[in-house]
Amino acid sequence: MRSISFKVVISFLYLASTTVAEYPEYDYSNEASVPGGSGNVSQNQAVLHPLKYESWYRDFAAELDLISRSVCNLSLAAYRGDQNARATLGPVHDYCWSHADCLLSTVSEHVKASFGGTSILLGLAPTTLSVLGPSVAEMALLSLHRPGLSLLLSLGAPAVFPGRFLLWNDPLRANEASTGAFIIRPFSKKYAILVSVIQYLVAATACGNILHATYAIGLRSIVSWDCRASYWPLIWVVVSLVIHFTATASLRAAIKRKTDITTPRRQQYISEPPNEGQRPNMTGVMTAIHNEVTPSANIDWQVSDLYDVRLGPLAVVLQYTGAFVSVCHLMFGTLLFSSLQFIGVGDAVILIMRLIASATFCRIVLQFEMGGLIRVDEKRVYKGIVQAEEVNKQE
Repeated sequence: MRSISFKVVISFLYLASTTVAEYPEYDYSNEASVPGGSGNVSQNQAVLHPLKYESWYRDFAAELDLISRSVCNLSLAAYRGDQNARATLGPVHDYCWSHADCLLSTVSEHVKASFGGTSILLGLAPTTLSVLGPSVAEMALLSLHRPGLSLLLSLGAPAVFPGRFLLWNDPLRANEASTGAFIIRPFSKKYAILVSVIQYLVAATACGNILHATYAIGLRSIVSWDCRASYWPLIWVVVSLVIHFTATASLRAAIKRKTDITTPRRQQYISEPPNEGQRPNMTGVMTAIHNEVTPSANIDWQVSDLYDVRLGPLAVVLQYTGAFVSVCHLMFGTLLFSSLQFIGVGDAVILIMRLIASATFCRIVLQFEMGGLIRVDEKRVYKGIVQAEEVNKQE
């Protein structure tokens, strides 16, 4: 057993030595900024945590780690704050980029080609996610019923489907019964609790997946315009909340409470006997919590039952602002993902699949809620699916 382990160690050392011998030494003399440029960093520049170059994506992790610790060990030590290494390295424009330049100049050509293909692939990811993601109108409508769930769905599907700029989209019509939509019937009490728990678990898992994936991007790769920072992918995710908050604020500014309120109950599909009247022992907070944990299919009221839309300048400006920000958010995401370095094509595919999975499951949960809010003539429903109006007329 010992002889086998010894042979493995010897083989690894031999492979490492022959691999390192293939890489030429890197000349750091070109790392100083040119005259008239932005200058060089101070030798006492603070080290920004979390550190880069500590972990890599799987495709080229072995080669990048070997080069980082052998050929480029001087720039790696300088980036980590070693004063002797910084004095030996001399003036450079940026310690993080000096190490990145050494890595990119040393890796083989097929690795560079993979990085180039990854930039194109990742650049398309935000647009793909926006197609799968929710619209601002749908999220605004759901936020009035279940604000907590809508917040989780906003994080789990960060790429927002951009609406038409300078065109008002009525959120109260986001649940209109379009042909092919599934109708979600009210559940009995025990199943309603189970459905609500599953929804929150799915939304929370999608959020955790998105946050973990974008945090790993910040650690294992670099952004072309800010080498040392690791927070840009997370910022892109969080900015999506601004769009949804703007859409929600626009809807709240546009609705006015009706004077004659009728809230027809939907007890024909619920196994429990109807509970007529209001719940006098429920405070405003308890009512909000009750609405939050109740699936939309079991909610006895809709926003359109209680409110009318009365557009004013504030509501219109807020929605137009949200539409503009959503376009900027999509462009920023394209720029961000296309400028990432040190990610191979295989790792990029896995990363995109993770993002798509989160967006897809959040979309399913949202569509499930929209299906519970649909009110349509039962003649248009066949096997739980809304049929075209023309079919009705023919019958």
